Amino acid sequence: MKKNIIVTHVDADGIGSLVNIVRLTKIREYTAYYVNPEDLYNKLYEIARDIKDVSKIFISDLAPNRDKIKDLVMILKDLSEKDVEIFWFDHHIWDPMWIEEIKNVVAKLYLDTSTCATGVVKNALDPKDDFANELEKIICSIDLWRFDDPRSPWFTRIVSYKNTDDWRNLVASKLLETYDPYKFIEWGRRFVEESIDEELSEYDKYLRKSQTYKVSDITVVGVVKRERSKIGTSQLAHYLLSAKNADIAVIIRINGSISLRSREYNVREIAVKLGGGGHKLAAGGRVNLSLIDKMLMRIGLEKIVVKKILNIIGDIVSQKASHETDH
Repeated sequence: MKKNIIVTHVDADGIGSLVNIVRLTKIREYTAYYVNPEDLYNKLYEIARDIKDVSKIFISDLAPNRDKIKDLVMILKDLSEKDVEIFWFDHHIWDPMWIEEIKNVVAKLYLDTSTCATGVVKNALDPKDDFANELEKIICSIDLWRFDDPRSPWFTRIVSYKNTDDWRNLVASKLLETYDPYKFIEWGRRFVEESIDEELSEYDKYLRKSQTYKVSDITVVGVVKRERSKIGTSQLAHYLLSAKNADIAVIIRINGSISLRSREYNVREIAVKLGGGGHKLAAGGRVNLSLIDKMLMRIGLEKIVVKKILNIIGDIVSQKASHETDH
């Protein structure tokens, strides 16, 4: 029997879109890979190198990175020439050039910036499915910063309980098993209750370790997020924006990837300068860190590194402000 592969994002929307793919395509067996956008090319390269008896590849909640687009197209073309059907679902903002190049080497490309990836999958495969619709409401509330569904805080805490692929697979399997958001929440309630004290303690530590940088009347707050953190990236960013009265939140990881969040400022423009992309108010990219930088962060001495990254962000903000003034 030929295999199905799903390559999706590591967050709640990545899991939600995976669940809708499995449910609405009715595939029985699949292998899931959870990656961040900057790692998409490497994962597809691994799949293409070791491919055997693969029928379909589904990609969800992931956009190409500008600096890898040509290499990515070559990998996708290679996979297509091996009779692998590729279906790509995403809700991030794509450059028109990316769309044309990717459309030519995949079976189908579904893009819709009005919803989350979970919704993109639902709209493409079965817009009338009741469970898929409910899942879209919950996940979009988290992923698009709407916070308009009371079930979403439970979902995000359950999803971020452990930062491992085994946990993500378990979460996906429970959603596919229950097909009921309330039953899923009931299953995950004990994990949320178990971790709530630790989560509150983490918020306090992150606030104390955070640093701010002000440029052109824009306040930027940044902090290094630990790999085993109980707090979701968007939740941490939202908290820091409020606590520091900041315009932009920069969540930094030890591998050099960064997440950018704002309530009004177009952080995607910053992300693109850093080889990434995303949405206007939620985006991500990568900065080059030295071995010493990474070592300092691992042992908790990240102050110098955070300052360095905030300076980089500040320079981009300053250049943008100067450009707008000139025009």
